[in-house]
Amino acid sequence: MAAMATPAGLGALRTLDDTMLLCRDLDPMRAFYVDVLGLAVRREVPGRYLELRVGSTTLALRLRTRPYDGPPRPEPGASIQLAFRVAPSDVDAAAEQLVDRGVELLEPVRDLPDFGHRVLFVADPEQNVVEIYAEI
Repeated sequence: MAAMATPAGLGALRTLDDTMLLCRDLDPMRAFYVDVLGLAVRREVPGRYLELRVGSTTLALRLRTRPYDGPPRPEPGASIQLAFRVAPSDVDAAAEQLVDRGVELLEPVRDLPDFGHRVLFVADPEQNVVEIYAEI
């Protein structure tokens, strides 16, 4: 029997470990993700870079400073949607906490039967969509 070839190079991609948001202004983004959502800071270069731990994944926020970052969007609007999974009983509790912290829900908490999810949606300070969902 012939041995199976081990994938190499791009064929070896297996997990997405790090997501980075390129930001116009890091301070309000830090306040939202740390103070409002309660994510833990893993590493920080004040005013330039912030790493947050979300389970086994890293969410990084970086100021747009590199030539290949391109310009920020001229109009505010979502560039990405981040989805954070919680237990089913925590979606409504999270919605209440967000509203208590002054965050407006983009739409009422609801079930998405086609996806088997209960969801809420908010926007971060740069208008990226943040979803908190549970599998139901």
